[in-house]
Amino acid sequence: MNHQPYENWILDSLKINPEEQEALSKHMKACPECYKLHHSWNKVQVQLESTPVKPAPAVFVPRWKTQFAKRQKEQERRQARTLLISLGSGAGAIMIALTALLLPDFSVISLMVGFLTTVVRLFNSLDSLWSVIRGLVETAPTITLIITGLLMAGWISLAAFAWGISIWRITIKEVKTK
Repeated sequence: MNHQPYENWILDSLKINPEEQEALSKHMKACPECYKLHHSWNKVQVQLESTPVKPAPAVFVPRWKTQFAKRQKEQERRQARTLLISLGSGAGAIMIALTALLLPDFSVISLMVGFLTTVVRLFNSLDSLWSVIRGLVETAPTITLIITGLLMAGWISLAAFAWGISIWRITIKEVKTK
């Protein structure tokens, strides 16, 4: 015997038309399983409606609200991060596509040659600068080197002291605001 439409009519709270209601009544008279299901389901409905609603504990609502706010902020951060990554990736893809379209005569080899040329020029310039400094140090009188060294050490010490004071003040302010 096919119970499916009758079980659906019993368990669903949908309004059924009079023909379906009559077919359900006839089926329940003939089928003890569906009658038992109907009777049990009515008991459950009565029990659900008669059960009193217990109020939530006093600490539940404020704690839930704060946790909800935290979860909502975290979700907004994740969405913002995802949006930023998506926009950045899209912009990068567009830049790569535009570069490929607008600069058709470039090759990886020419880029590598340009990079290596720049690196070699940098090291050559540093070597020239080092030669000039070494020449100045060799020809300068000793007192000039001592005074220059003391001035440089003084300025470096002053900068380190100012940096230390700044870091100290920032950390103290951070502690006081908490």
